[in-house]
Amino acid sequence: MTIQCNPNPGDQPDKPKPATEGLNYQSEDGLVEVITKVESANRYPRHNYPVVCLRLRPRPGTRVQALKDGSGGLEVLLRHTELAAHVKAVNAADPKCGYQVPVIPEKPVGRKERWDAINRARWAGRK
Repeated sequence: MTIQCNPNPGDQPDKPKPATEGLNYQSEDGLVEVITKVESANRYPRHNYPVVCLRLRPRPGTRVQALKDGSGGLEVLLRHTELAAHVKAVNAADPKCGYQVPVIPEKPVGRKERWDAINRARWAGRK
């Protein structure tokens, strides 16, 4: 995937709207959210410049997992749609970026359902 920065974002046909505080994206499994924060961002000094955050909810056996090294860190396998949602939110928060992300089709539903079933069975005995 190539992410390009457009040096002249005014030339983009679908110019992003100004960023507002709130949820931009939530994955179907609830593991990943893309959030824009303006006034609620916990930062110092306080200002009203929008920032884009990833909100992650780790669960064992999923694509968002806590690291086992005691650091409190996470290992995350983001989907293309999540990356695209994050970049789109960054463009809205800072329109001078003008990042462009290609559209990448989702996996076929049948393939995803098959692997979801395999993984459910694999993790059923580990609880």
